[in-house]
Amino acid sequence: MTMHKTLHAAATAGAAAATLLLAACGESPSAELPMPAPPPAASNEVPSSATASTLSWGQYAASLAKTETGLPLEVNKLVPPTSETELPLPVI
Repeated sequence: MTMHKTLHAAATAGAAAATLLLAACGESPSAELPMPAPPPAASNEVPSSATASTLSWGQYAASLAKTETGLPLEVNKLVPPTSETELPLPVI
């Protein structure tokens, strides 16, 4: 009878240890990572940062995807930056 109680206690302790180990492997709500920010929506407007200088304008223009099916840029009210002192940017 004593051996039966010992085996029962050992089995109970083993089951409790296994339960604790499995619970430790699970994801806890406090360890969740924040969701990444959604990508910016595609827009046909030129951002104001692109008109800050001739260099930023050139970088913005070079970063645009080359597409024949995308929306055209809205440039009706846009005044591209100019400079009398900076060298011309190379056209790629």
